[in-house]
Amino acid sequence: MTPEREIFFRCTFSSPRRTAVAHIAAWDAGEAVQLFEAELRGEGVGERGTIEVASLAGAQTKRARYDPLN
Repeated sequence: MTPEREIFFRCTFSSPRRTAVAHIAAWDAGEAVQLFEAELRGEGVGERGTIEVASLAGAQTKRARYDPLN
Protein backbone atom coordinates (compact mmCIF):
# COMPACT_ATOMS: atom_id res chain seq x y z
CA MET A 1 0.00 0.00 0.00
CA THR A 2 1.35 3.40 -0.98
CA PRO A 3 0.66 6.27 1.43
CA GLU A 4 -0.97 9.35 -0.06
CA ARG A 5 1.19 12.45 -0.27
CA GLU A 6 0.64 16.09 -0.84
CA ILE A 7 0.89 17.36 -4.40
CA PHE A 8 2.92 20.39 -5.46
CA PHE A 9 0.95 23.15 -7.17
CA ARG A 10 2.06 26.18 -9.15
CA CYS A 11 -0.14 29.03 -7.92
CA THR A 12 -0.50 32.26 -9.87
CA PHE A 13 -2.22 35.47 -8.75
CA SER A 14 -3.03 38.02 -11.46
CA SER A 15 -4.48 41.51 -11.14
CA PRO A 16 -4.13 44.68 -13.20
CA ARG A 17 -1.35 45.79 -10.81
CA ARG A 18 0.72 42.64 -10.31
CA THR A 19 1.38 38.98 -10.89
CA ALA A 20 2.68 36.68 -8.16
CA VAL A 21 3.71 33.03 -8.40
CA ALA A 22 4.32 30.47 -5.65
CA HIS A 23 4.75 26.72 -5.35
CA ILE A 24 2.62 25.16 -2.61
CA ALA A 25 2.21 21.61 -1.35
CA ALA A 26 -1.43 20.66 -0.73
CA TRP A 27 -3.72 17.64 -0.77
CA ASP A 28 -5.83 19.01 -3.64
CA ALA A 29 -6.38 22.08 -5.80
CA GLY A 30 -8.98 23.52 -3.40
CA GLU A 31 -6.59 23.43 -0.48
CA ALA A 32 -3.86 24.98 -2.66
CA VAL A 33 -6.18 27.93 -3.37
CA GLN A 34 -6.88 28.37 0.36
CA LEU A 35 -3.21 28.26 1.30
CA PHE A 36 -2.25 30.67 -1.48
CA GLU A 37 -5.02 33.10 -0.45
CA ALA A 38 -3.65 33.05 3.11
CA GLU A 39 -0.15 33.74 1.78
CA LEU A 40 -1.39 36.67 -0.32
CA ARG A 41 -3.25 38.16 2.66
CA GLY A 42 -0.15 37.71 4.82
CA GLU A 43 1.89 39.64 2.25
CA GLY A 44 -0.67 42.46 2.27
CA VAL A 45 -2.06 41.97 -1.23
CA GLY A 46 -5.15 44.16 -1.10
CA GLU A 47 -6.50 44.21 -4.64
CA ARG A 48 -8.91 41.81 -6.29
CA GLY A 49 -7.59 39.37 -8.82
CA THR A 50 -7.63 35.83 -10.12
CA ILE A 51 -5.91 32.79 -8.68
CA GLU A 52 -5.02 29.83 -10.86
CA VAL A 53 -3.51 26.66 -9.45
CA ALA A 54 -2.17 23.71 -11.42
CA SER A 55 -0.53 20.58 -10.08
CA LEU A 56 3.00 20.13 -11.31
CA ALA A 57 1.95 16.64 -12.41
CA GLY A 58 -0.78 18.22 -14.57
CA ALA A 59 -3.63 16.25 -13.02
CA GLN A 60 -5.47 19.02 -11.13
CA THR A 61 -6.26 22.62 -11.95
CA LYS A 62 -8.53 25.22 -10.38
CA ARG A 63 -9.36 28.88 -10.92
CA ALA A 64 -10.77 31.17 -8.23
CA ARG A 65 -11.42 34.86 -7.62
CA TYR A 66 -9.34 36.55 -4.92
CA ASP A 67 -11.20 39.25 -3.01
CA PRO A 68 -9.44 40.26 0.19
CA LEU A 69 -12.39 42.44 1.19
CA ASN A 70 -14.67 39.40 1.67
